[in-house]
Amino acid sequence: MVPYILIALVVAVLMAYLYVKRGPSAYVLAMKAVEEGHVGEIVKAAESLPPQRQSAFYQKAIGFLWENWQRPLAISLVKEYCGRFSDEKICQFWLKKAMEVEPVESRKVLDEHFLETHYRPEVAQACGLTSS
Repeated sequence: MVPYILIALVVAVLMAYLYVKRGPSAYVLAMKAVEEGHVGEIVKAAESLPPQRQSAFYQKAIGFLWENWQRPLAISLVKEYCGRFSDEKICQFWLKKAMEVEPVESRKVLDEHFLETHYRPEVAQACGLTSS
């Protein structure tokens, strides 16, 4: 019995260490954003990550918010994400999707200047599902 308790304790300590080292997950912060009504903590956490991990972090949080019908928050996060990574195709995908699926909410967040600066319709057109 004692070895099992020790193993459980070691696993718990290791998980706590990884949580502190890596920070909270995009999903946890997305749920918190829903409670608080803003995406500030997601953006702050993403900025604290190494550059090569930031994009995936944003994508997870946006996907969670979008799929859980938190579209205004998702669109706000799309704006933050695309303001930093607009050269990535996935940003163009999210901009296009936001404007097509939620045009009213998108107009509230994505102004003309932002779209002129970051939106590339020719790239966005190539993003998304295709038929075979």
